[in-house]
Amino acid sequence: MIDLLRLATFHGPNPYSGERLVLADMTVDETAASRSDAIIEEIGRLSASWYGENEAPGIEDPSEALVDFMLRWSLAALNWMQGFLELYGYRKIGTGRFRIWVAFHDPGVTNSALALAVRLANRAEQGRVDAAELENMLGRLWDACKLRHPDTSDHIVMMGARALDLPVTQAWNTMQMWQYGWGARSEVIGSAATNRDGYASGMVIARKNRTKNALRGLGLPVPPGVLVRTDKDIENAVEEIGFPCVVKPIDLAKGKGISANLKTIDEVRSAVRYAQSQTSLRVMIEAFIAGDDHRLLMAGGQLAVAVRRLPPAVIGDGKHTIRELTDALNIGRVHPDTLSLDRFPAVRLDENAVQHLKNQGLTPETVLPTGQEVTLRSIANISTGGSTDDVTAKVHPDIRQACEMIARTLQVNVAGFDYMTTDISRSWREVPGAFIELNLTPALIAFTLAGWPAAEAGKLILSEQTGRIPLNLIVIPDDSLEEAETRLANLPGGTSAGWASQGKACIGTLPLIVESGPPWSGIRTLLAHRTVERATVLATSEQIQVHGLPVDRADRIWNCDHTLRGEWREVLDRSSKSPVQVVAWSILSDELATSQGTYPAG
Repeated sequence: MIDLLRLATFHGPNPYSGERLVLADMTVDETAASRSDAIIEEIGRLSASWYGENEAPGIEDPSEALVDFMLRWSLAALNWMQGFLELYGYRKIGTGRFRIWVAFHDPGVTNSALALAVRLANRAEQGRVDAAELENMLGRLWDACKLRHPDTSDHIVMMGARALDLPVTQAWNTMQMWQYGWGARSEVIGSAATNRDGYASGMVIARKNRTKNALRGLGLPVPPGVLVRTDKDIENAVEEIGFPCVVKPIDLAKGKGISANLKTIDEVRSAVRYAQSQTSLRVMIEAFIAGDDHRLLMAGGQLAVAVRRLPPAVIGDGKHTIRELTDALNIGRVHPDTLSLDRFPAVRLDENAVQHLKNQGLTPETVLPTGQEVTLRSIANISTGGSTDDVTAKVHPDIRQACEMIARTLQVNVAGFDYMTTDISRSWREVPGAFIELNLTPALIAFTLAGWPAAEAGKLILSEQTGRIPLNLIVIPDDSLEEAETRLANLPGGTSAGWASQGKACIGTLPLIVESGPPWSGIRTLLAHRTVERATVLATSEQIQVHGLPVDRADRIWNCDHTLRGEWREVLDRSSKSPVQVVAWSILSDELATSQGTYPAG
């Protein structure tokens, strides 16, 4: 039997790590330890489609090997759909007893993963593992991850933030929006979309027909397009647009519902039905621009990288079917429901792919002659199995200038502009070329799959102004909190300075309404305001021992509780830019009362 006893959730630096983590005790009895190898093997077998790391070399204690496996399995499950968690650890505290910790984006989701690992291990020990039940439980866990974890683009930005030593927290009390930096030097980013982009521009870019109209109004090349809903609309649109053409939903991203290079009215009708199955809005029939699809990634309003996107394809060998060749192509690729920073998604032979093959007179069971190359999709989006190569150095100055004109005019800082042409090194004045789509949430894996280090790509997305504001932390005895809050509230303050505790926050003389419940909610409320240029933070010694420190670092820390345990004093030392000042609250309180400044000098 394996038991899990939750101990704490640390939302900031703590004795185990500078990261946020959940802490628990895990016990493994003799029976479970004796079956450790069998339990690991069984769970590994059931998880083989997404988890392939069963071995823990060098661990001789079977109970320790089992604990290590369950933690690694939990972390892999948390990151499978989307997530950016690396930290886990344990410490043996007795025979079969371990103190464990695992990082979190959302503590409830991490706790669920740990509970699932323990439940699965206990079922495996008893020989009662139900594969269908496991699939159902993992499905619920992964649904929660998709709602509460950062996606792949967020992952890349967070790696950039880590390289720049920027704090990252959940933003504005919402899911999947992340605040980088503090106060006046903060910005909010979600899926590469930033709060520096204009709302009106977002409305235009969210609909492909509006995008087309806007770019046409700016005098830039776009293919003609017509919105359709009925069969009569389709006939009229094809008569106007001609062949070949493209069918696409106007509101979806990642290539969903798109069919390209259509050459007959029947192909168009089938493509419209497919597009309509993906959206409730009208769909667009658009002129086909010959050539390759290029993703032009903008950062800070400048062209940062250009990649050519190629549709997935297989080459015949005279022996194997297209389905078998596709299976071989997918070896080493990641599951199409998830994304990787360094591996392309697998290709699905779904309805759209089968229709594309049908348009070429083929089926998945066709055996191709040796050397014949066949594309599996009409589009080249990475999310549908396309591949990339870096063509940044080849982009023609006209195309580069046009991109930067669009970014500046529409006031977008981070975006992906899609441009079709046979030769990116030549202007649309020389060869056919046009912008076919703009996207405010570009998949930043286009950077990494083109060879960029993730941290370097993430840095490009963050504004140069993003960073930390001067911040001081005062740790006080538990019974001094009310007095300290009153003292700070009575200090004269300008509108650019603020203070906060667990349950209170104030900017200048304006008290804010703080949501009760979440740890350090007052401090997060204060640091979310871009009017705050400097801050003082209050925390009691009891609060930090329950929740961890409220911030990852402070310019200066005062410890006013001489009874604070040594392990927590070490946490304060690691989290302060300058030596921690140990001073009685009564003395610091008097200094605050006589201080000429609004708050203690940092």
